[in-house]
Amino acid sequence: MVLESELPFVCVPAGTRNHFARDLGLDRADPAAAIEAFVAGPERRVDVATVGERLFLNNASIGVYAALVHEPSYRDDRLGAVDGVLERTLERDVLPVRASFRDGAGNAWDQVLVLFVSNNAYPLSSLGGRPRLDAGLLEVSALRVLLPPPRPVSGRPATFSSPARRRHALELDQAQAARLVRLWRLLGRVGEREFGPKRN
Repeated sequence: MVLESELPFVCVPAGTRNHFARDLGLDRADPAAAIEAFVAGPERRVDVATVGERLFLNNASIGVYAALVHEPSYRDDRLGAVDGVLERTLERDVLPVRASFRDGAGNAWDQVLVLFVSNNAYPLSSLGGRPRLDAGLLEVSALRVLLPPPRPVSGRPATFSSPARRRHALELDQAQAARLVRLWRLLGRVGEREFGPKRN
């Protein structure tokens, strides 16, 4: 194995998402440029993490995100992919995910929507690259969903304060609007299931 032999390797960004190549600072639009590392590249050390006996360079996760990235349609139709994953996981009654751990504030958790473990700090809020790949840290993120309370349906059409806002609302594609409504309802079904920190 490369790790046991302490051999370096060259990362050629020819995959689909190329998160590791991005975090290394490689030009993902020019995979051939990475080949130059075989003859003239400086060496850089990076951390490798394990889950069970499997290695990972970027992250390991369970829950909705893990299912989502395996969807064939994820790159071309993310909204549709989220819709399909939520529907199937709700039908199989596998949400929330059972996982026992304590967060940084000492709260005990026994279920989450997503459990995301990244190799070094991974800024989920901006989906940006990792600032370091060699800090020797694992970052654990557990996501919950907060939804507003249900509102009674008034039966009146929505009103808009300006012609510009009215035009913008009319420009919304009806099919996309229907999909957003369906996705919101699926998230509502997820929210109906009680999950979060353990209650003592």
